[in-house]
Parts: sequence; C-alpha cells; structure tokens
Amino acid sequence: MEFFFQNSYFNNKQYGFIKVRSTVLQLLKIMDDWTAQLDSGGHVDVIYTDFAKSLDTVSHQILLLKIKTYNTDTDLLLWITDVLCNRKRCVVLNGEKSS
Repeated sequence: MEFFFQNSYFNNKQYGFIKVRSTVLQLLKIMDDWTAQLDSGGHVDVIYTDFAKSLDTVSHQILLLKIKTYNTDTDLLLWITDVLCNRKRCVVLNGEKSS
C-alpha cells in the first residue's frame, strides 16, 4: 500500500481500506455534500454501481499487465498475481467440504 501512496495512485476521493478514510466517513461526507446542495436549491443525481465479481469479468492477464505498467513493486505484483490467479474456493455444507 505504501508504494501506491508514495506514487500518488490513490485519488483523494478513495475511501475504504485506507487508514482514517472509512466507508462510513465517505457516507457521512457524501450526505453532507448532498444536504448542502439541496439546501442551496440545487438537485442531486445519483448513479449506483455494483462492482461485485468485477475481478471475475476482466482478463486477469490484461489487468496484471496494466498494473505492471505502473512500475509496481515486484513483491506487490507477485501478491496481486497470487490473489487473482491462484485463488481457490470451496463450499462447506453440513460439514462436507467441496473440492
């Protein structure tokens, strides 16, 4: 993570998984922004996006190549590769574990 901070890869609007910028804080900030907008006579348009399974819908190889273009630290790149390409899942039901 420190590599990304040192190279300014995180936008100031990034919340969650960053110290002192929780998703709860993001919700409070956006509610404050919306309230100020509405109080000044403006209006608010909202688009909700669901990124569930987003990493399952893109080519992991292309994503890894893209991440590599940012001169990402080798250890971090190996960790991301491991998470994307070498992960395994199983289901446990009634004490039985799937392969």
